[in-house]
Amino acid sequence: MKLRLRTSFANASMLVVALGWNALAAPLPVGDTPITGTTVAAQPELAGVILTDVAVPYEFSGAGYTVRGVIQNSVVRSSVDGTLDFYWRIIPDPSSTGSIGAFRVTGFDGFVYDANWRIDGLGDVAPNIVRNFGDGSVNFLFPEPGVGPTNTSVFFFIDTLATNYDKGGNYDLLCAPLDCVSPLFTAFAPVAGEVDSDGDGVPDTEDQCPNTPAGTIVNSHGCSIGELVPCAGPASGGSWRNHGAYVSAVAHAARDLLAAGLITEAQKDAIVSAAARSNCGKKPSHPKPARKR
Repeated sequence: MKLRLRTSFANASMLVVALGWNALAAPLPVGDTPITGTTVAAQPELAGVILTDVAVPYEFSGAGYTVRGVIQNSVVRSSVDGTLDFYWRIIPDPSSTGSIGAFRVTGFDGFVYDANWRIDGLGDVAPNIVRNFGDGSVNFLFPEPGVGPTNTSVFFFIDTLATNYDKGGNYDLLCAPLDCVSPLFTAFAPVAGEVDSDGDGVPDTEDQCPNTPAGTIVNSHGCSIGELVPCAGPASGGSWRNHGAYVSAVAHAARDLLAAGLITEAQKDAIVSAAARSNCGKKPSHPKPARKR
C-alpha cells in the first residue's frame, strides 16, 4: 500500500471550512515569476480537504552527485470552490551528496492558474521562481545551494480550476547547480471530465461506492476492500458465517485488486494478514458462569 503521510499546512488549514471567498489570484503568466510564499489566511481558497497524499522515493546520480530521498505529492480539494490544488514537498535523505535545484512537473496543460509555496507549512527551503513553459509544464527553481541533505523543502503548489485528476502527469528533479537530471516519475495531474466527489479517480456516474475515504485504493467501480467486504457482514446483507468466511472474502477481493494491477503481491498478503488478525466474523464470547460452591 502506498505510504500516506498525514499533513498539516497550518493548524486548521486542511480542514473543511465554510468561507465566503471567491477572489482568485491572477493566472500564472508564461515565463519566470518570482514567488514569495502565501498562507491560507491570505488566500482562503487554499483551505480544503486532502484527497490523496503519497510519498515516492527518488535516487539518481550525475556530475559527481548522488541524491536520494522522498517526494511527498498531495492533492487538495478547495473547501471554497471545489477546485484542486496540487502540492509537492522534497524530503532529501541525509546520505545524499548533492542538492535539488529544481523540480519540474508536466501534465497541467490548460489548467495552470497560480503557483506559489506555503509559508504556513513544514519545511525550510522555498523556491524563489516558478517558470511556466506554457505547455502544461511548470518548473519550481530553488536558490543555491538548493534543497540539501540537511534540509527539506516547503510545500509548493499549483492552484488549478480543475475538479478531477488522475496519474497522468510526470515530474523530474534537477541537481544543483542543474547539471544532473532524474528519471521521470508519475505525478497526479488535473483532467477534464465528470465530477468525482470522493476523489478516488472514478467518476460519480460510474462509482458504486460514492463515499470512499480519501486516499483508499479502489477497484474500477470505485469500491475499496473495506466497502466490498465490510467487517459487519457481507455487502449483500446479513452477517458472516464465521471468521474464516470473512477472511476468505477479503482474500478474494485482494486477489482481484492484484490481478487488476492496483496492488502488489506483498500488499495483498498484508491485507489478508490484517483480516486474519481482526475480530470480523467472530462470535462474541460470553464469560462462563461462576461455579456454585
